Amino acid sequence: MKFPKIAFLMAVMVMVLSLFLVGCGSSFGQSPADSLKELFQNLFADNIVDYICKDAGPEGLAALGGLADAKENAKNLGGKIELNIDKMKFETVKEDGNNASVKVWGVMKITLLGQSQDLEFPEGTIPMVKEDGKWKMCGPLK
Repeated sequence: MKFPKIAFLMAVMVMVLSLFLVGCGSSFGQSPADSLKELFQNLFADNIVDYICKDAGPEGLAALGGLADAKENAKNLGGKIELNIDKMKFETVKEDGNNASVKVWGVMKITLLGQSQDLEFPEGTIPMVKEDGKWKMCGPLK
């Protein structure tokens, strides 16, 4: 196990999460904030494409590619990526019909090959839209 590869993968994941994060929450009846939290809990799930809103565009697809690459690199090193978001906060700050904004901030713990690192997630808001009765994240962190 080479620590520099682990550090590199974690750095890539942080960039993907903080700069290109585009996806959506998926449960019926949840608030926008609860849906965004669900997205973070399932960030490396195989069905992540189901979490993208229809208008996500190229940035959304690029983010998915980055997440898929990080997951594949971890697998090639013989491990998997684990994400703990217990120290993160999600708050719906605006909701108007089918549009909402969710403020997100806090600390996430990323574990790869037994190595854990706490990472400060930059405070910002993420736009959400309601499509087919489900709140979906549809834009970058602002």
